Amino acid sequence: MKSDEPEHKKSRTATAVCTIARMNPPTPGHAGLIETMITKAESMRLDEVHIILSGSVDFDNPLEYAEKELVLERMITSIKRKTGTRININIKPLGKTPLGPIGQIAESTPDIHLVVGEDRKDDYNWLMRYLTEGVTVTVDALPRPEGAISATIVRRLARDSVGRDEHYHELQRIYGDYINDATLTSIITQVRERIEVKKKTKSKGKGRTRGKGRTKRTRKKHSL
Repeated sequence: MKSDEPEHKKSRTATAVCTIARMNPPTPGHAGLIETMITKAESMRLDEVHIILSGSVDFDNPLEYAEKELVLERMITSIKRKTGTRININIKPLGKTPLGPIGQIAESTPDIHLVVGEDRKDDYNWLMRYLTEGVTVTVDALPRPEGAISATIVRRLARDSVGRDEHYHELQRIYGDYINDATLTSIITQVRERIEVKKKTKSKGKGRTRGKGRTKRTRKKHSL
């Protein structure tokens, strides 16, 4: 007997597990978050989780989206090997706002669990105002584990690793279970390059400010 239920409702699954993050660069702390998502998905008998990844690039976010995705994929391979999970881990670009990718997930899933760090637990409350009626977003906030390595610490170690083997070896220790030395070197290189761009930009900015000041004073003299 043919069902009268609308086609889009037939395909809806009960729940989705996802996160929204910069991960710039991805760290073992992010790997722990992904493992938590996998555990949650398995307990709900889901077959996938979603990582919604920001593409922002600036002085504090040195890695391009493609580079972050590459690092994440290598970390995910290690996570799957470690956990033996069959969960599919989707990486989605954030776009201009989280509403786009979250809205796409919500089209087929009415119950969304958003797994984020405890410091981000209130950042996405606004989503509910814009999602389709009947869709709920539950924020699952994770406390930062004691001794967890943040992306800020990784960027600092990468920045200061020039001529300091102890910093490079510390990064090797941090990432040893997840990525190889070539990928680690790529992360370090991009962090350093972004810092150099920042230095040059600041230097130019100071020059322009002084120049504008001189121009204004010159014009004032002519007007007299």
